[in-house]
Amino acid sequence: MTQQEAQATSDVVIGMQTIFGREAHILIDSGSTHSFISRIFAVHADRVLKPLDCSLVVATPVGESLLAENVFRGCVIKVGSSEMVADLIPLAIHDFDAILGMDWLANHHATVDCFRKEVIFRRHGEPDIIFCGERRILPSCVISAMTAKRLLRK
Repeated sequence: MTQQEAQATSDVVIGMQTIFGREAHILIDSGSTHSFISRIFAVHADRVLKPLDCSLVVATPVGESLLAENVFRGCVIKVGSSEMVADLIPLAIHDFDAILGMDWLANHHATVDCFRKEVIFRRHGEPDIIFCGERRILPSCVISAMTAKRLLRK
């Protein structure tokens, strides 16, 4: 869908997100049950860090287990001109400023279109919001963590 087609159906096409009023490099991950923020980006937090109801052990794709015990509740994530709220758990992640998981996607009635690399937010009584992800072509020297792990085992 082109931007003109989206506007004709009163949808809004968005390509940028901010957290704590700062532009953020975000991964939207339907395979993640929770939403996380990098400890480095968390220095910009405008919320007080609160303890989680119980500690959370987070398994990473490379096989590490990280312990999370705190959360920033009610963080505003701006998607274009729309504001959405997320609970963000600080974690030692490096490639992204935040990872938005199923908790956030479900709370905001999101549909993920993997083929188009779009997330569509359908909020009752409001125009749809379409977030278009980056369409980066990775260099051939980049391999997945699972492939690297398998090669290391061999």
